[in-house]
Amino acid sequence: VNIAGSRLNLAPVPVYTTNGNHDFQGPEDNAIDTFLQDIGPMNARFSLLGHCFINLDTGAFMFPPEKGERASLLAAEIINQNTGNRQCTDTIIFTHKPVLGKFEAEFPQRDHSLYGWDSAPLIKQLKELKNLSLITGHIHKGLEFEQEGIKTYVSGSGLATQDLLTGKNVDRLLIGEISANTPLKMEWASINMPMEYHCSKRIYRRFVKDDNPLAALLESSCVRSGPESQVPQ
Repeated sequence: VNIAGSRLNLAPVPVYTTNGNHDFQGPEDNAIDTFLQDIGPMNARFSLLGHCFINLDTGAFMFPPEKGERASLLAAEIINQNTGNRQCTDTIIFTHKPVLGKFEAEFPQRDHSLYGWDSAPLIKQLKELKNLSLITGHIHKGLEFEQEGIKTYVSGSGLATQDLLTGKNVDRLLIGEISANTPLKMEWASINMPMEYHCSKRIYRRFVKDDNPLAALLESSCVRSGPESQVPQ
């Protein structure tokens, strides 16, 4: 995390981050403290060119779910809208996990969205916001859908995971454009990463086990060179 923080600080443009599920894991017990110190807050609000941005923490469950920093942040935004203090064209929320249950039916064995008791109060608050767009990640796939009146974009996969699973260049990334006093514009851009540059150690192990010919394409990127070369653990 501290290496990522130093790299982000060198970026030529401002970078706004949202913590993911793996940011709570680390060799030490203070992974969250390190994230807060070197990268940024778990929940935050800012505005650009008349657009309100809210960073929401979905990396871990909260109890009780209707309390806590992210709930207070949304409550303040809702009050601002309803009392006429709002100065923004729209509200753009970015977070790690999708907060709707759309993916649980497709992947019942996996935790692909914030669901159940934790998501219900959050969804209730989100539905009170006007002109809302929700941008998420986590599932390594580019999607957009509307559910319960909430427009949701799953921003895609920088690691081009779907390319590996399908054997074709299908992965894409979401690109947003804002300008003063006009709605958010979204478009999808193809990644078109050459297959020999891909590496997902988890998928590589699966390909090796299944004798998938794509394993050979990943080998140079995913296996360490030299006498100690082996399937990554």
